[in-house]
Amino acid sequence: MYFGPRVLSVSAQESAHPAAHPSHKGSGQAQNNHHHYTSIHRALLDAVHGDVVIVAPGIYSPATTDEVFPLFVPAGVQLLGSGASDCKVVGDERLRTSNRPLDPHESLVLLGDESGISGFTLENSGGNGLSHVRGASFLVERMVIQHNGQHGVLLYGPGQATIKDNRFYDNGTRHYEPLPPPLPISCRQGHHIYFEGKSQCRNAALIVSNKLNKSFADGIALSPSFEELAPVSMTVQVFDNDIEHAERAGILIGGSFGTHESRVSVDIRHNRIHNNTHTGIDATGALSLIPRTVKQVRLSVTIIDNDIAGSQTGISVVSGFGPAEQVHTESLIINNRMGDNVTGITAIGGMGSKDRPSVNNTLRSVITNNTFVTDNSSAIVVQGAAFDDLGPAPEPCADGYAWLTDNHVVLSLHPGDLPSSAIQVDSGPRGNTVELNE
Repeated sequence: MYFGPRVLSVSAQESAHPAAHPSHKGSGQAQNNHHHYTSIHRALLDAVHGDVVIVAPGIYSPATTDEVFPLFVPAGVQLLGSGASDCKVVGDERLRTSNRPLDPHESLVLLGDESGISGFTLENSGGNGLSHVRGASFLVERMVIQHNGQHGVLLYGPGQATIKDNRFYDNGTRHYEPLPPPLPISCRQGHHIYFEGKSQCRNAALIVSNKLNKSFADGIALSPSFEELAPVSMTVQVFDNDIEHAERAGILIGGSFGTHESRVSVDIRHNRIHNNTHTGIDATGALSLIPRTVKQVRLSVTIIDNDIAGSQTGISVVSGFGPAEQVHTESLIINNRMGDNVTGITAIGGMGSKDRPSVNNTLRSVITNNTFVTDNSSAIVVQGAAFDDLGPAPEPCADGYAWLTDNHVVLSLHPGDLPSSAIQVDSGPRGNTVELNE
């Protein structure tokens, strides 16, 4: 008797010749612990922990192989395609976009804990290419994920997610923009990778060696869910990726979009981030997307050895974007090559308006050994506080503004060969400060 993991084989070609395999309509034909199927869906229904599902070249869709989405990969099962160029899961626009809440089930593939997937193209879902059950740890590698209506990969409160050596192209094809929040800003959804942190989850991810090209919103977006009531902690590493042609930011980070006391740590190294429309890397400690003043958030972002070019702003770090209070952000911005961005690096303690107060927020930042292709007058811009750009600037007030006060930047700045004319340091309205540490 044989004991050990089973191999479940799937071939789309065999589905065209059912008479040759009369048992395929059921649970699969077994020979020497090797089981054969004509659809991925049927194979996964039979798979159990430890099994490996191997899929032959072909197109797997509702029309060709009777696939049913999402294709759920059970805990401990590995789903292995024969290569992304030859093995395609096609959604035929069967799934929908979702919001409040996002629905991971609106995905072509849904991964269980300790599962993995590699060697497929996932495309044309209408919703997401891939997601997972809440709290799951899993591996996604050597995939092509493209032309999906909403997100390429939706990380929805993972345990430990590893997204490695994949190619993403043209996700967000439905150009989905949910009803706007209290802020008059674009609420685009359509990221290649969207990480929504959830309470009572580990929320850890390694995103490494991927190529991400052309998305409706951001290449990679990372933030706690804005409607979580309990604090959320997240730890994310973004290494060695190539991110370009996002219509908003290459990498977007939110310490909180509405959750109090969230703790977010993001480490960004050795990435090429080019030609993203608004920002190469955009990190904000707090920016509320619901009618709530966000409080007591901590964001730590490390940005080292990246090549950033072709955006309106290369790197933007803001601690508290009102309504926000007691937001603490730390940023290390070191050894980055800043190309032909209109503005190189901006660092701001608080941004707000009368309707969106920003009070008592702090940014501690180290900016050192970065190189700039052009020495323009705005290579580095540092402000203790600034008026947000969501409405007209207020009338001048010599006594300052009660809704934009007590914001602080503590800055260690080593500009290298950058001329002083290329650096702007301004405390902003009265009651806000910039403290320079040599």
